Amino acid sequence: MSEKELEQVVEEEDQILDSTDPEETASSEEEVVEQEEATEEQEVVEDYSEDMIALFGEDLTEEIKEKAATIFEAAVQSRVDRAVTAETSRLEEEYAQKVETFTEETNARVDEYLDYVVQEWMEQNEVAIEEALTTELTTEFIEGLKNLFAEHYIDIPEDKLDVLGELTDKVEELEAKLNEQVDANIEMKKDLGKFAKTEIFVEMSEGLARTQVEKFAELAEGIDFSDEESYRRKLNLIRENYFAAKAKKSDIVEELAEEAEDIEQPVQQNYGEVGRYVQAISRTAKK
Repeated sequence: MSEKELEQVVEEEDQILDSTDPEETASSEEEVVEQEEATEEQEVVEDYSEDMIALFGEDLTEEIKEKAATIFEAAVQSRVDRAVTAETSRLEEEYAQKVETFTEETNARVDEYLDYVVQEWMEQNEVAIEEALTTELTTEFIEGLKNLFAEHYIDIPEDKLDVLGELTDKVEELEAKLNEQVDANIEMKKDLGKFAKTEIFVEMSEGLARTQVEKFAELAEGIDFSDEESYRRKLNLIRENYFAAKAKKSDIVEELAEEAEDIEQPVQQNYGEVGRYVQAISRTAKK
């Protein structure tokens, strides 16, 4: 194609573009969009119209089918919107609850971890901490005492200062022994509490059948022991509420005496503290 021919083609295209009105072009585009939307609406109406025909038959007029389809569409859309809103609210609430739960659990775990780390560090460095504090306090005390004596013109030989260190070591030794004795007393108190619990339970179990004793022991395991009086009162409440009908004491003694050997080992294996209660009652019955 020659240069002249090319220029002619370009001029023709310019003329075509100039002859086209932009407003008419925009109007045409809007008409196309409106036609497409109308087509979509018509397709929806036709879809619902098919449902209407399936429900009521083919004897419906186009107007009735259109009205029914429109009402049906509005009702379905309204129901869908409500369902979506409700489900969205539920999911948001569930998500917020999960976030809150996760945050609480994370904070609790972090607190537990920090407590554990601090406790472990304190236990591992307990001796070093105590020695550092003791050394610091002792040094400050000795220096203060030396300054006090110096201010009052009292001379103390350097070798005599070792007496204070020896006394400090003696105090630490006595404190260690005292702590050991306190721990021993605590353990002894726990053992006495267990013995008292067993004795009270044996006393409160008098007159109950063997199966009742086992049930009574299971219930008694959840009772805290603070003192004998409150423990006895709690056991008495349990017995009155669970075992209103009481067996005769002679019958329970004979029953426990005959079956003591049979129940001793299984109870010890399966019930823990329950076994100790039943064994104690068995030994009492044998006496």
